[in-house]
Order: sequence, then structure tokens, then C-alpha cells
Amino acid sequence: MESEGKVFQASTDMAVPMAVYTSVMSMLWVFNDMMLFMDSLFMIMLIMGPVVLYLMQRKCRKEAGPECGVAALWRMGVITIFLGTVFTLLLTFCILEYVRPSFFYDQLQFMAQSYEQMPEMKSSEVLTVIQAMIDNDDLPSAWQISLSMFCATNVSGSVMSLFTALVASRK
Repeated sequence: MESEGKVFQASTDMAVPMAVYTSVMSMLWVFNDMMLFMDSLFMIMLIMGPVVLYLMQRKCRKEAGPECGVAALWRMGVITIFLGTVFTLLLTFCILEYVRPSFFYDQLQFMAQSYEQMPEMKSSEVLTVIQAMIDNDDLPSAWQISLSMFCATNVSGSVMSLFTALVASRK
């Protein structure tokens, strides 16, 4: 029972570094069209996500002791990711709502222009849908984009947490 308390404490302690990590990733994604290196840095951070979570779980395992098993480490990872991404959700929403309100519109415009330059995509249904979204102003809100990112991060993070917990629980 004591190790469960240590695992929960570790989850809440690790939520702040996870919030910083996911917030930096989110800002790299939102501003990647302004500087070329940001998309590469975003991809590196995305690939390193499981390593970061593994290191957090491994630290928890060392502090809680060997009775801290896969289930406890999995819960630790899920809680850490959830708490960390709550801040990222709010930050991303504020950035998309107040700093870059035309972000999604700009991205769709760029996609439409790119597809129009490709002969095989000029008459594609994808281009038609994108153009219809732009013409009808049928764009997702900042809240919808932020909430979708939050949900996707938590679902993928909980699956990732299981695999990193399996590795972190080994001796």
C-alpha cells in the first residue's frame, strides 16, 4: 500500500516536467510554419516521448521499490500524462484563440495551394473538401483543435505508458 502512495506522489511530481515537455511540443507544432527547424525539433521530441516517460517510470520504480509492478507504473504514466497535458490543453487553446487565431485557416490555405500545384491532386476530392471548408468557413475552433490534441495525446500516452511500464519494471 505504501508503494501505491509513492507511485501516486511520483505521478503528481512528474506532471510538471511532463507539462513542460508537452507544452514545448505543442508550441513547436503551432509555430512550425514560422521557422523551418521547429518541425524537426517537434519530431525529435515526439520520438523521444517514450524515452522520457520510461525515465520517469524507472525513477519511480527505484524510489518505490521492487514491489512496484507494471500496473502501478502504468497508472503512474497515465496520471502523469493526463495531469501534464491539462496545462498543455489550456496553453494551446489560449495560443490558438488569442495569438494565432487564423492558424488552422492558414494551414488549410497552404494545403490547398500545395495540392493545386500537383497535377495529380488538382481535381482530387481532398482538394475539393479543403476548398469547401475554406469557402464555407467550416473550420474547427481553437477549443476543438486543443481538445482533440488533448484526447489524442492521452489515448496514445496511455498505450505508450503500458509498453514503457513493461520495460521499466524489469530488473
